[in-house]
Amino acid sequence: MPDTTPPTISLTANKTTLKHGETALITFTLSEVALNFALSDITFTGGTITNFSGSGKEYSATFTPNQNSNSSGSVSVGNFKFSDIFGNTNQDGADANNIVNFVIDTLSPPSFYLTIDRFVGGLGGAGRVIAGSQINEGGLASFTLHATNIAAGTVIPFTISGLTANDISLVELSDMSNGLITGNVTVEKSFWYQDELTANISITTIADGLTDGDKTLTVTVNGTSASVVVYDTSTDLSNRKYYIDISALYHYIPF
Repeated sequence: MPDTTPPTISLTANKTTLKHGETALITFTLSEVALNFALSDITFTGGTITNFSGSGKEYSATFTPNQNSNSSGSVSVGNFKFSDIFGNTNQDGADANNIVNFVIDTLSPPSFYLTIDRFVGGLGGAGRVIAGSQINEGGLASFTLHATNIAAGTVIPFTISGLTANDISLVELSDMSNGLITGNVTVEKSFWYQDELTANISITTIADGLTDGDKTLTVTVNGTSASVVVYDTSTDLSNRKYYIDISALYHYIPF
């Protein structure tokens, strides 16, 4: 008796949730040896199929999701795509194991970096306050957080290290726990940086009159950091040539 049983196929994947930079290995298992199963027999959405290989009853391919996408994806094999050695074609395209569905999130992850502000104040220099990478205690440390691939209005946490709560004004900070000083800022559209969102992190240091040495104030956001040296103004500075005395400039100055 001639063989009239249609061949079947089953699809599996080593992962079905894909993020940025990830791929999935698709395995195609046929019930019988096929002589004509090919890449063109595979239907896919939400990505691309590469590295197709195999023979007989076992085949494999790599599914790569589209970038900057959170749309779903799938790989499937429909009816009448391949045949066995007797000419019987597959007819199980509607079976649940003939398709693999993917949850895709390859949107570019948020990116952050910090810069140290030399001046803080209004446009055109009106009402500016001197800041910088070296300040006296009692002065202002000001940082700009730059963010991309994130929505305006997002609240971003930051931490402060190198100083204690006694060294800074906590007016704009939200919490102190486990020895870490923490706060939050909201990133918004920037006048100066058209392709970025920004937020200002301003920290007013306290001149405590104690001789406890210079300190380094470090702000960290999502693994990126920037630091400002805070000079101890109670120390004898007569022989410290690297000291930059700008304490008299910590006031609003006209443009």
